[in-house]
Amino acid sequence: MKNQKALGTFTKKAIVAITMLTTLLYLGWRAFFTMPDYGGTISVVLWILLAIVEFVGCIETLISNWNILTMGKQEKIPNCEKWKAVDVLIPTLDEPADVIEKTIEACKAMKYDGKVRICILDDGNRDWLRRMCEKVGVDYFARKDHKWAKAGNLNLGLKKTEAPAIAVFDADMRPKKNFLVKTIPWLRGDVAFVQTPQSFWQKDIFQRVWKKASGDQDFFYQVIQKSREKSNTVIFGGSNAVMSRKALEKIGGFVEGTLTEDFATGIELEKAGYRGVAVTEALAEGQTPQTLRALVKQRVRWARGCIQSGWKTNYMLSNLKLGQRINYACSIGYWYWSWRWLVCAAMPMIYAFTGATIMKCQWKELLVFWLPMAVMNAVNMHVISDGKRNVILDNVFNLMLAPFLALPVLAESFGFRRKNFGVTSKGKEKENPLYLLPFLVGIGVSVLCCFMMFKQIQRVDRPAETLAEITAKLDEVQNEITELETGGAWDERIAKKHARLIEKKIKIETQKNELEWQLQYEEDTEEFVPEWETLGVNKEEFLASYGLTEEQYYESLGMSFEDPLDRKVNHCLIIFWLVRNAFYCLCCCWVIIVSLWRCRNANSLSVQK
Repeated sequence: MKNQKALGTFTKKAIVAITMLTTLLYLGWRAFFTMPDYGGTISVVLWILLAIVEFVGCIETLISNWNILTMGKQEKIPNCEKWKAVDVLIPTLDEPADVIEKTIEACKAMKYDGKVRICILDDGNRDWLRRMCEKVGVDYFARKDHKWAKAGNLNLGLKKTEAPAIAVFDADMRPKKNFLVKTIPWLRGDVAFVQTPQSFWQKDIFQRVWKKASGDQDFFYQVIQKSREKSNTVIFGGSNAVMSRKALEKIGGFVEGTLTEDFATGIELEKAGYRGVAVTEALAEGQTPQTLRALVKQRVRWARGCIQSGWKTNYMLSNLKLGQRINYACSIGYWYWSWRWLVCAAMPMIYAFTGATIMKCQWKELLVFWLPMAVMNAVNMHVISDGKRNVILDNVFNLMLAPFLALPVLAESFGFRRKNFGVTSKGKEKENPLYLLPFLVGIGVSVLCCFMMFKQIQRVDRPAETLAEITAKLDEVQNEITELETGGAWDERIAKKHARLIEKKIKIETQKNELEWQLQYEEDTEEFVPEWETLGVNKEEFLASYGLTEEQYYESLGMSFEDPLDRKVNHCLIIFWLVRNAFYCLCCCWVIIVSLWRCRNANSLSVQK
């Protein structure tokens, strides 16, 4: 069994290493061999934009894979000779009574040989909660002002308590009985906090559609967090954790002034020379957002809060090691994936509408450089997550949030800060049908672009017939223009119509010129004999003597180096990407429709009761 486990670890690391290699090869090819040297400024700008988002995404993936590749073995729980006293802090704002009551019950049921004190920190100043705490025998604290939201509330708890160890739970998180005995032993020496996974007893909006899908945070807490231990960049998640009071007091308590006090507090603790430990076993369970509306609200807060925390902690200019700064830059940069997704999804649509060359390559090059990288990344994700995640579900999840995160992330980046702390809904919440809109538009535009690309392929297949059709269309437009110009009466309406027809004529003439050139090229290439064959010299030596590539040689003669078959295959790849976009948008629509249907049924049951 031990040998099998070791072999499994070696295989995983080999797959991670191969994935990193194929990614590096792809980045090298993209950087040095794909910039279009034709198509004008628009093509160059689009190439730069796409290259930036691809490079950022690939570098983030490379760093995560490096962390996983160099990750150490899972250590055993240290022996604990003396069980220190623990204060359990449960901050709450507007959670319902049944949610808080179950959390208190779970906390009271924890097995532990040391002293445990449970404290409810109520930022809602609710009398019924005070009475409930008195009844069940736990401490209750409230404050008159609600400054700095959850961070301020937790700092109140720090002032009102004195135990050397602190356990933090959100109001909906229910710890298991062995939570303290499996976390407190780690809290020794320079360890400031021990973070366990945030797992959920409910199915999320994706798991209700795909039964075998894992929780969206499982991979992060069970793989990514553990891989960050070596660089000492474990992220404090704000709940399901135990912390050292001494370490917290050294940095002045929980960091205030940011929407994600947990992320900022973890950075400050590591800046102060402390460590974080990641436990991969799920030791507490809570409620997950039950609608896309609640999920978007939560992730917008996380995204804006992480960006705020980056400015707040000034981590890049701090005493953190280079590896720590790089890892935290990736953690904050991760939230820009919404823009990466939207840019990548938009590029084939831009090509279909404008014909602008976004990157200079042929399908054969994609087979050599892009396909191995894409396949290895898909295999890598499946392997390192032990089969719990796959590329398709991951892409659906990312696309579903991308339209709603993009603008808040951009606004926060340019200093438009959001200060109000929005608690993720723990009760019933209605789904918003308007969330379907961007995905319905995405499906419609993708289908339209597919038809446009099919027409492009048709032109390649039968250029002569297409040329006749375009010539007839050009004649019709020219006749309309002539009628307007000779009609006599001329007003603003006719002038606008005339301008539209002129613009249409220019586009049709461009298409006609391209087809005429293609037909001429086919005739020329059948009879054309290159100079090196005429002279009987070596092709490479001939081209080198003029300092030209073969492509540049043909272009200097006004001939295209692109084979019609290559052009058709390239168009088919664009269609594939458009179909992929439409498929993912359709999956997003299905998830939202299921959520709408579930909310409607839940409301109907509530009315009947």
